[in-house]
Amino acid sequence: MIRSTALVLLLSGAAFAQSASFVTFGTACAYETPPLTASTLPRLGTTFVVETLSGGRTGGYEGGVSSVLFIGLSRSSVAGVALPIPPSAFQRIGIGACGDLSVSTELVLSMPYHAPRRTVATAIPIPSSPQLIGSSLYLQAMDVRLNRHLRFSLIFGVAGAARIGT
Repeated sequence: MIRSTALVLLLSGAAFAQSASFVTFGTACAYETPPLTASTLPRLGTTFVVETLSGGRTGGYEGGVSSVLFIGLSRSSVAGVALPIPPSAFQRIGIGACGDLSVSTELVLSMPYHAPRRTVATAIPIPSSPQLIGSSLYLQAMDVRLNRHLRFSLIFGVAGAARIGT
């Protein structure tokens, strides 16, 4: 009886422990898309670090590039609109776009500009609060380009789901 009770307690504790993870999803632009990688995992009491590229080439047709990182709490809707949002939705209002917007945009971080383009790391502190275990953050990098005809384009990279764990 004691062994079976101990086994049940051990297994129930294992059910509450959840591994931290980071997986990518969504449809990114096929042309010079901003990458999104995690150099650490989102564990309680640590700093979760994601990396993307920021900056652009000097000159050329697509010279000006500014990068942003979206951090959201949903991958199903943003401001009541279902995700993902395809490029055609942006094109209807006169903005060129490539790739889908796949995450909600509760936080928008502007990345520093570098020429030439280089890796930028963003550190996200994860509090030591057990209530966060199993929660997810959704991230996506986007380039904002301005070409020589003064036309804006949005270039969406792959999105990522970061599940907070132990």
